[in-house]
Amino acid sequence: MSGWTLAMDFAMEGAATLSLMKKLDGVVREVGGRLYPAKDARMSGEFFREGYPQWEELEKLRDVSITSRFWERVRT
Repeated sequence: MSGWTLAMDFAMEGAATLSLMKKLDGVVREVGGRLYPAKDARMSGEFFREGYPQWEELEKLRDVSITSRFWERVRT
């Protein structure tokens, strides 16, 4: 995907931070962007699957004995 990458780190301040992240997700979606999974600890499965439509191909290659909390969260 062509475009720009912007990385931003925020201190976790509970509900206020999560609310801000939700608003920023909306901005990213509006412009057709996607989140970087390795840097996002709360990305929804829906947003992941929208941004990475080939995820099912990766799932086919995965060793079923190995998984992560991230993968369990975003693939369903």
